[in-house]
Amino acid sequence: TDEQALAIGYLTINFNSMEQAVEMLISQILSPRGVGLGKSLISPLGFAAKLDVLKKLVTSVEEHYVHTAENDAAYTDFASRIKALIAKGKELNTFRNSMIHWRYDVGKGITKVEESAETIRLRSSEMYDVYIQLMGRAIGLRADDYAFDFGQEFRKSAKSVRVSKRQ
Repeated sequence: TDEQALAIGYLTINFNSMEQAVEMLISQILSPRGVGLGKSLISPLGFAAKLDVLKKLVTSVEEHYVHTAENDAAYTDFASRIKALIAKGKELNTFRNSMIHWRYDVGKGITKVEESAETIRLRSSEMYDVYIQLMGRAIGLRADDYAFDFGQEFRKSAKSVRVSKRQ
């Protein structure tokens, strides 16, 4: 239907955003100063392969930060959340592939998109949520000095912000 086609369009946009966030997080792990050293390595990969690379990098990060109780707790939280987002990304990739790579039924003259427009929209929304969470993790991965801090600087600065009441 036209509703399904529109929903698939938004799904495609949100999937691409999610993929961009995966690439950004990989780049932040590999090249913290934003010089894009990893881009030539990850650009040609499919989404599932990018997720596998991200998972390996997240695991290997444990060997490359200054271990303190605070950093260890932050890393554990970071790794757990990223691995959950990777699992969600794999699930959403499977759904996306079923939508994008449908087959036209020549005998019946119809498409074989069996999911409702509402289901497609919901899954598209989940892709957007994963995108936002991954981008936040990429942005907060490192401190001002480029050391891994897994978002601690954001948490500290958020706690120190005070809102004054208007008189």
